[in-house]
Amino acid sequence: MSVWIIVVELLIAVSSVSVSVKKDDSVKEEDILPEGVMKQLVNKFLKSSLVKAETDEENESKLSKKGKKKEKVLTPSEIQHQEYLQKWPILQARSAPTALHTAIHGVKNVDMQKFFVEIGFGSYVRFDITKILGRLGRYVVENFDAETCRLKLEGERFFEATVSKVHELLGIPIGGQSLLSLETRAVGDEFDKVWLGQFEGKSAKQLRVNDIANKLIESKEVDFLFKVNFLTLFTNTMGMVAGMQGEINFDVLKHVREDTDIRSIDWCDYIFHCLKLSKKPSTLTNKYTGPYTLLELLYLDSTNYTKLPVPRTRPAIKQWSTNLMSQRHDMELKEEYFGMSELFDESELPETEGFVAGCSSSYKKDLLKNLEEKLAVISNERACFEELLTTAGLEFPGDLDLIELHKKYVQIFKHPVALNGEDLDGDDDNGNDRRLSGTDP
Repeated sequence: MSVWIIVVELLIAVSSVSVSVKKDDSVKEEDILPEGVMKQLVNKFLKSSLVKAETDEENESKLSKKGKKKEKVLTPSEIQHQEYLQKWPILQARSAPTALHTAIHGVKNVDMQKFFVEIGFGSYVRFDITKILGRLGRYVVENFDAETCRLKLEGERFFEATVSKVHELLGIPIGGQSLLSLETRAVGDEFDKVWLGQFEGKSAKQLRVNDIANKLIESKEVDFLFKVNFLTLFTNTMGMVAGMQGEINFDVLKHVREDTDIRSIDWCDYIFHCLKLSKKPSTLTNKYTGPYTLLELLYLDSTNYTKLPVPRTRPAIKQWSTNLMSQRHDMELKEEYFGMSELFDESELPETEGFVAGCSSSYKKDLLKNLEEKLAVISNERACFEELLTTAGLEFPGDLDLIELHKKYVQIFKHPVALNGEDLDGDDDNGNDRRLSGTDP
């Protein structure tokens, strides 16, 4: 309110009081304030009103200034980086690895390591990828050509995705029979009802990967239902889902039976099949439904980003974790370096772990060569170890820690791996060590 408005209102009020006093003859003389006192009160009131009005105006001015935040002026480099971020917006996917990671590490009543080894998925015991980084995800999906199976980089460079490459990255069984070539279950098969019945009234279209992950976590044994649940979860997170809303892909349920040898299925070929069928999202808000983890691993493993050197292990999924992927993603994003790194020399790749069906002669040759190299390393390291062990025995005779270490050493080399059923552990038929008895083998 304006100061002058307050003054005018006050004068009007005083005037009205004076007039009313004159008109009212019933008012006693002692009740009327002396004129000097009245002036003092008016002056005091005017002064306090002026101060309050000025204070209110100052506060309004401060609030007005405070409400208007000063907009930061971006530098040319900051503007350029904002444009780069807009070029690669975050891409979400229905086939993210989150549910798979949750299930693998959430199962408490089943020996997952034993189960994975039995079905040829041993690389997933320590699976440590919980999510895929969205901006790099956008880059690899947008630059992957499903027809040629090439992932294009800057400078007209590219590398190809193949069935063998899937094996190198994921470490799952390769070779053998195609999943989709197996006999299809009849419509209305009894097992279909049993499988769907575990999800408490949900229809097949309502099921999502989290529902399957929760059933795996609740499991108390590895039965056929458990195997189908895991393989269905795996193919929907590492392969592809059936629809844009994340509907479940039922290829495993349709083709895997109780007597099916899971290790004999070419799972690499199936994931590669999903990759070729995958499509880029048609809008910025649509989610990707194909092999998201595979594509990002393909990029990370094939490009040599020297500022964050990562050893190339086989399969690659054993080396990469969400934390490591995040570091690489953030560093490349900050530098605007997607697709700029040099490609690795594929001839320097290590051997791939995992079950391989239908081995070729070249594979046999490579395998034997790898065994020879590792045997040479073991032999050399054993000689060095035994020399140190002998020295320690002379220096610290009777030391309990040293004795315990020696026991471990004896155990490691006492029982070699049996090959073709032969007895290679150095024991005779009575369990005596021939090397100690002096008996010829």
